[in-house]
Amino acid sequence: VLDCEVIGNPIPEVQWWFIEGEEPIETVTQLFDGAREDSVHINATYINHATSTLILTNLTLNDTGVYECRASNDPDRNDLRTPPKVKWIRSQANIIVFEHAAITTKPEVVNDQNQTSATLSCNLTNPFSPIKGYYWTHNGKTIDKSESTTGKAFIEHEIKKIDYHSAGLYACVFQTEPEVNATIEVKVIPHVVAYKHSENANEKDKAVLICVSHGYPLPTDWSWYKLSEDDSEKVNKACCNNMRLVPGVYYRKWVLLESEFVNPRKWKLSVFGSNKRQNLNLSLSYHSNLLCEPNLVRSRFSSVNPEFLSVSSPFLKRK
Repeated sequence: VLDCEVIGNPIPEVQWWFIEGEEPIETVTQLFDGAREDSVHINATYINHATSTLILTNLTLNDTGVYECRASNDPDRNDLRTPPKVKWIRSQANIIVFEHAAITTKPEVVNDQNQTSATLSCNLTNPFSPIKGYYWTHNGKTIDKSESTTGKAFIEHEIKKIDYHSAGLYACVFQTEPEVNATIEVKVIPHVVAYKHSENANEKDKAVLICVSHGYPLPTDWSWYKLSEDDSEKVNKACCNNMRLVPGVYYRKWVLLESEFVNPRKWKLSVFGSNKRQNLNLSLSYHSNLLCEPNLVRSRFSSVNPEFLSVSSPFLKRK
């Protein structure tokens, strides 16, 4: 991103030019918004003074060169047949695009299905600046005691136990200018647990069953099944209507409708991820609410002898 700001009266026009090569064989090209297959973007405003911003995206090695901001308020500044009365003022900036350094990782992917521990390694070749140090990250956070100020191009990190705690994205970061990094995936099957394996609720209430999955990658499919008395599976098409995702944890809630909650049920949660499926059984039961009918209460009071009731009662009088 290059910025250019010009003050003048009248307000000058700002142009951007690209200079490639060196004199006397240099080439000069004017840049427009949308040039270079829409990788060049120019934003300009002319209020009180002129400001212009040049934005280059998807840089390649061919973008290396000198970029020049030119400004002029001469009325004939763009007339090729008339010499300008006022010279264009110019300001230049150099952009150097480095070839991306090559980092070889080993292994490229770690899977807990065939190993319980692993040693991750990265080998940096053709760095475009001296290596000032390196460090490792796990899911975007720097791993403790992994930082070093040595200029080694081959580094390793040991994972002593592969489980859902250690699963995720590992990155080796070499402190060059700019920094370069490479990632290694450590995958495990979903580790799914239920907050409560058995849930109780009152009749006609709504019940919520909650399961959580840890590890990497996150599950790609969640399925709830209602089990019959002989534990055969029956798909409940109305389930899975509420899902909440938080960083690193995958939740799935199941809200049971009032009309369905009439007797104890067994449920099974099936989770698929990392090419493996894990099942989890949960049970749901209810408590019935016993309500006294008002007419029954009145009938009991009607059979009581008034002699045993307090005279001070405002509802009863002696005859």
